[in-house]
Amino acid sequence: MDDLEFRRKVFADPKHLDDEIKQAAQADASKKRFVDEMQNLESKLERAMKVDVPDDLASRIILRQSLDQHKSEQKRKMTWYMATAASVAFAIGIGFSQMSQDPEFTNINQLAMQHVYDDAMYHASLDLDVPLTEVNAKLAGYGAELTDSIGHIYSANYCQMQAIRALHLVIDGKQGQVNIFVMPKTDVELDWQHIADEKMQGKASRLQGVDVIYIAPKQEDMQQVQSHLENKLKWRI
Repeated sequence: MDDLEFRRKVFADPKHLDDEIKQAAQADASKKRFVDEMQNLESKLERAMKVDVPDDLASRIILRQSLDQHKSEQKRKMTWYMATAASVAFAIGIGFSQMSQDPEFTNINQLAMQHVYDDAMYHASLDLDVPLTEVNAKLAGYGAELTDSIGHIYSANYCQMQAIRALHLVIDGKQGQVNIFVMPKTDVELDWQHIADEKMQGKASRLQGVDVIYIAPKQEDMQQVQSHLENKLKWRI
């Protein structure tokens, strides 16, 4: 097992290692040190996630459920109207188009933006002041590291967007928090167009070893944000 494969397996689940990983760690002091660091980091993250439940959490959940139910009802009505107006040929064409696409890998930047909105309240009150060493420990699983500081880092956690496990960094921008998603590079052609709404904007990059999505406030200079990170990325493979 080469060093990169070893790091990727430890990075994926540092607290549940198979016998091959354990044997490799026992035989190599640097690998044993890497395992210890990743397990310590995982423990820190678990403790950091144990935050007090807000007093009004129940009200927020009820409000969110009501909004979700309303959106679901509106979606069902729209689907019925579209089905009534569509011809048989149109329906067949749409069905064939949907079957020919992999739903796991479409509109990935929209998924990232939705993820930012879903976690906005959580990140607004979270500041772990993550050191660069911890970020690089996580980036190692993607074959990359940062050679210099990228500024204040509020959090560096893993998140799941459908079939993709991404490293979600929240850093300080000039116009507010900037969200950066670092993902394993895939052979599937993704939807990379620049997107924006009334508050936020998104931009994506396909780099040497990873895919990166940036989500930032509408007024943020996205080109500067992109250069700020990518000029400091170093590849280990």
